[in-house]
Amino acid sequence: MFTIKAEKISYKYDDAIEPIINEISLDIGQNDKIALIGPNGKGKTTLIKLILKQLHPTSGTIHYPKQQINIAYMEQNFVLDEEVSVQEACRSTEIEQMERELVLLEKQLEHDTSPCLIERYGLLQTQFIEADGYHYAKKCEKILAGLGIDASMINRKLKSLSGGEKTRVQLAKLLVNEPDLLILDEPTNHLDYEMILWLENYVKNYPKGLLFVSHDRSFIDNVANKVIVLERKGYTILKSNYSEYLKTKEEEFNDQMKKYNERQDKISQLKEAAAARRKWASSFQRETGKEGKSYTFEMVTNPAKQMMRQAKSLEGRIRVMQESDPIEKPWIEKKRKISFMEDSRISETVFTLKDICKSFNGKIIFNSLNLLVSKQEKIHLKGLNGSGKSTLLKMLLGEILPDSGEILYGSHVKTVYFDQELGNLDQKSTIIDFLLQFNNDHTFVRTMMACLKIEREQVYRVIGTMSTGEQVKVSLASLLVQNANVLLLDEPTNHLDIEARIALENALQEYPGTIIFVSHDRTFIKNLATRVIDLNNR
Repeated sequence: MFTIKAEKISYKYDDAIEPIINEISLDIGQNDKIALIGPNGKGKTTLIKLILKQLHPTSGTIHYPKQQINIAYMEQNFVLDEEVSVQEACRSTEIEQMERELVLLEKQLEHDTSPCLIERYGLLQTQFIEADGYHYAKKCEKILAGLGIDASMINRKLKSLSGGEKTRVQLAKLLVNEPDLLILDEPTNHLDYEMILWLENYVKNYPKGLLFVSHDRSFIDNVANKVIVLERKGYTILKSNYSEYLKTKEEEFNDQMKKYNERQDKISQLKEAAAARRKWASSFQRETGKEGKSYTFEMVTNPAKQMMRQAKSLEGRIRVMQESDPIEKPWIEKKRKISFMEDSRISETVFTLKDICKSFNGKIIFNSLNLLVSKQEKIHLKGLNGSGKSTLLKMLLGEILPDSGEILYGSHVKTVYFDQELGNLDQKSTIIDFLLQFNNDHTFVRTMMACLKIEREQVYRVIGTMSTGEQVKVSLASLLVQNANVLLLDEPTNHLDIEARIALENALQEYPGTIIFVSHDRTFIKNLATRVIDLNNR
């Protein structure tokens, strides 16, 4: 058993005014499955680097166990040796060395049975068994298979693999060695639905510690037994799942807003009562001053004086309520209404696919695919990697032609495509200049940027200087401002934090056109899709 304990740790970068990590205290134990979440730029990666000792706290202390523990970390932008095979990439160097030495010792023992040699062999064999060396290869194959890397790929060079396949190899490399603490940064990116389920089950039952960054709400709910939320101010540690946290947060917000409104109503009532009493006293004063009568306050009758005293008393109560027992108004994010332009000219049937066939290098992707897509549908394309999801989107876009069959387009169809590789972005352009190419309505463009959590102060930033998550939001904004009536989206939630995913969901729910999308975010699919098409069965 082990525990890593952080006590009020803070970290401030040299060029920053405020610390990005501010007095965070937490425990990481062997049985913990901790999700680390929060908006991009709030310190998740910094906190991981502090735990890994890649950075040292500006203040506070991190206590590590006396015994040595093995920590493995998969960052988003990892680097692999492209020239090695999948099998070689997953091998444990330590186990390989022990295996080679055991073979060498066995050959020596054929001719030399000296006690020291026998002792050395026995000790090394014990270490090999403890490291599960005899089952290592099988365990590696099992994990690779679970992640969709089958026997036919085991000897392929990494340079021949896709980005998603490399991610799976890196995951397998870490999982097979079973470190004491496994740290994963966005592990579900580039994994299809079945692989996410496999990984979810694997890490949920992982017998050692797990710390992971994720924006996949279903994955968080199903795996984490503790959630650390890095917020605008400070942090929150949850012992419930994230969905329960959101529910509790909403209840707390509603309760706080109710108390605030009740207090404001009470203050308003007191102000009205005080004003009414002052008005009555002032009216009496004017009456006594008519017809050239000289007026002094002392001439006011006792009832008028009483009203003034009551007014001052009520005003005093208001000051006490505001100063000694204030109730802060909960922060409310400004909701921006999106006014998409609906194209009433588009036909009821958007796409009709008849007997579509498509193959790549002899592999059949589609065999007599028939599909009808109607106006305003929001369709989720489901399927394993290689089932043709991206291919189908590019065929609808017209970038890939079917080998046979026919694609019929409805009238006035205007299609735009989100490329998960972000190939549409001009890296040298500022955000605002890039978006105004597609729509010169400054108000609408800025509204759409705000809806997708692109902050006002970012509009003049050069796209090439931004993080991948920020660039994803710019690319999505460029689609939504174009007044297209069909959106083709390939993994639009990759690299987006939870806040941005919810914002995208809200924008797409309001979108009046047709949406066909690929995603492995189960919550996003549930909240958006009106129909699911499973390409595994076609």
